[in-house]
Amino acid sequence: MGAQSAVISPNLLVNPGAEAGDPSLSGFSAVTVPGWTLTGTPTVIRYGTPRNLWPIGLTFAMPNLPAFMSFPTAASGSPNGGTQFFGGGDVATATLTQVVDISSAAGAIDLGAVPYTLSGSLGGYLGDPSSASVQVNFLDSNRTYLGADQIGPVGVLDRFFQTGFRQRETTGLLPQGTRYAQVVLTLTDRSPVLIGLAADYNNAYADDLSFTIGADLPAPGAPAPPPSTVGELDHVYMVYMENKGYTDIAGSPLAPFINSLINAYGSATEYHGLTHPSLPNYYPIMGGQDFGLTYNCDRPCIEADTTLVSNIEDAGKSWRGYAQSMPIGAPLESSGDYSTDQLPFPAFNSIGGGDPEYAATHMFPLEQMEIDLRSSATAPNFA
Repeated sequence: MGAQSAVISPNLLVNPGAEAGDPSLSGFSAVTVPGWTLTGTPTVIRYGTPRNLWPIGLTFAMPNLPAFMSFPTAASGSPNGGTQFFGGGDVATATLTQVVDISSAAGAIDLGAVPYTLSGSLGGYLGDPSSASVQVNFLDSNRTYLGADQIGPVGVLDRFFQTGFRQRETTGLLPQGTRYAQVVLTLTDRSPVLIGLAADYNNAYADDLSFTIGADLPAPGAPAPPPSTVGELDHVYMVYMENKGYTDIAGSPLAPFINSLINAYGSATEYHGLTHPSLPNYYPIMGGQDFGLTYNCDRPCIEADTTLVSNIEDAGKSWRGYAQSMPIGAPLESSGDYSTDQLPFPAFNSIGGGDPEYAATHMFPLEQMEIDLRSSATAPNFA
């Protein structure tokens, strides 16, 4: 046992400290977390990100909270935490899971003498009782459960009501027959739901996670995008339907056409509106991030040369936007019942601050959509 325990693998977790991928610049939007399978809407936050006084969104900017009430700083984070950390996000309890294949050490594991170590920095925000924990489940070759171990949760008293992290670690011997280690980070939401200050926000944090075993295994590679099972789509149309919850529409006899589409083609249920009013939900669709905005900014307000529509154009595809009551040929001017807030495009300087003729050739009154859809020659690839 002494000879085996002297050999320690590198950290076997992919993206263990949330350093791969872009963070939410506001701290309040969901982002892609490479290497992990998610439930809920966990996010990634950069240390020192300011926290807005009223993050549920308004039509104008609110000031940020003082530093001691903002998101964790590097000084209060993990000593080896890098520049980013995992956060709970806007939609209740969230989990991040990955499965580590340790089957190449099967011979030693089945002798019952291979140790493991699970560790991480877990934390939270001031007096919010939301907390983080990490569990490792040991699985055999058929993914049958053999046992488990856990670190955390780190609660308010552990942090002395301060925003920050506490290091936790557990060790043991791998159960005989173990071939996989399933590591699950759970960010448990117990927010007191203080409107404005912490409205429905999960303030559980984690960083610098590690799982090692006493075997000579290689370090994992960089996270790779999962293979797509969707295939190539000729046309994609996004219809923004606001001010109703999912359960108000799905299954309702008052929405027969929409439900006929759901019944015929299916429905993706892991979509969430993260703020109110509308545009802070739209910006990530166009730009891939929230740009640190939690309010409807005056157009144009976002400098971003690369956007969804620029990528569409670079691929030789077409796009259009349609909105109710839009005046013909003037999509960049609010008029009557039309507001430039109805679509995300005007907020981006490359569209809303550029050539008005370019905008007018891509944004039209809603009635134009019916005309465009009469032929595949006029139907845009994205709308």
